[in-house]
Amino acid sequence: PYKECGVDPREGLDCFGLVRYVLAQEISLNLPEKPPSPAAWPRYVKIFRIPPWDLRPYDVLMFADIIPGLANHIGVVISATDFLHAGSQFGGVVCEPIRRYEHKIIAVGRPIKP
Repeated sequence: PYKECGVDPREGLDCFGLVRYVLAQEISLNLPEKPPSPAAWPRYVKIFRIPPWDLRPYDVLMFADIIPGLANHIGVVISATDFLHAGSQFGGVVCEPIRRYEHKIIAVGRPIKP
């Protein structure tokens, strides 16, 4: 289910909580409990712009849904074509095609392995 500021999948997750949980479980990358400031993200992921066909599993997609150029939503790539994200408007965690949101991706974070 969706829960604002949620970081526990049993109680509910928001978009950051979901990305944090997936990266911790799958590649042992421990993000802080609260979303890092834009300046702090490079401690955890290498941020760049890449074409959608170069995405890899566990890349973090950063979206501008409200204000162009300002990331306000994130998700995590799970395959060459799909990603997971969470939000109240989706009712929780959903898997969707990356191509549906390509136009909103403003940056990609490739995890820096611990």
